[in-house]
Amino acid sequence: MKIVPRGGQDSLAEADSARAKTRGYDRNMRFRGPLCLLVSAFLGAQDTPRPAIRTSVPLVLVPASVTDSAGKPLNGLEESDFLLYEGNKVRAHRLETVTQPVAVLFAVQANRRADPALRKLPAISSMVLPLIAGEGGKAAVLSFGDRIEMLQDFSRDAGEIAAAFRALRGSGEGARTIDAVDEGIARLERLDRRYRKVIVLIGETRDRSSEMQLEEVLRNAAKSNVTVYPVSFSVYLTAFTTKPSEYQNGTSLNIIAGIQELARLGKPKAADALAAATGGLALSFARLRRLEEILLRVGDDLHQQYLLTFTPGDGPEGYRDLRVEVRGRTGVTVRFRPGYWASIQ
Repeated sequence: MKIVPRGGQDSLAEADSARAKTRGYDRNMRFRGPLCLLVSAFLGAQDTPRPAIRTSVPLVLVPASVTDSAGKPLNGLEESDFLLYEGNKVRAHRLETVTQPVAVLFAVQANRRADPALRKLPAISSMVLPLIAGEGGKAAVLSFGDRIEMLQDFSRDAGEIAAAFRALRGSGEGARTIDAVDEGIARLERLDRRYRKVIVLIGETRDRSSEMQLEEVLRNAAKSNVTVYPVSFSVYLTAFTTKPSEYQNGTSLNIIAGIQELARLGKPKAADALAAATGGLALSFARLRRLEEILLRVGDDLHQQYLLTFTPGDGPEGYRDLRVEVRGRTGVTVRFRPGYWASIQ
């Protein structure tokens, strides 16, 4: 697969803001654990240390989701309430009061195993632009299976987005999940850098047939400041929760494929690693109602985040750890992306 060169996060540009009004769902997420340590370790080990340089990233954007002890968003925090660490050093930061427009790419698994889940997606297409992309944002739809296909490039036209979701059809047995995410990163990188870059990955939690390695794609996501929200389904469960009315053209329930999937549960979950490395949320669904709730939750998460920015210090090229804390608050959970990639100018 051709890899498009990546650049760093540019300065933030002012954009008209309109926060999406979404329902409140419990969000008691703590961004810690062995997976995060593993992500940081293998990202940081990719390159041999070089002489000290100046990063090419003028400003680093760090979205932070803050929830109280009940898992509800904690609003009203100010710049002085946050501590931001680059490695072990506290960095001076700004709290942005302007909301960047969101560019969201939906990467959807479209093989025969995924067909029951695909039938649920057209019903949620009307939620994409108002609730996730928001005012000034845009969306795109990419499908992946044995091959990767761009069904709709970035657009603000709700009709075009809906048509792309209706065009999803399952074929083949492959699921090039990691390759598809990398292609999505490359597509997002071509946009104006004022956009916040988001991938909503809809598919199984495990990759089946990618050529790229997971660690390479995680590194590319860090370089491009892309946040990944994996929305996973089980081919076993969705086959049993899909109504006959959701099928067209005589498509049959693929129960056997679902049962075969149970034998694959021991394989590493690419979805969890992608969420952990980029500061996203790993979510799952079996029924349409749950999928609608998930999209509301993703939109809520994106549009209620605090946006911290800072100018990084001198240091070697490579992955740098980030940490965000809130001063003087008990029972507060902060979720953030755990690092970024500093590059040579």
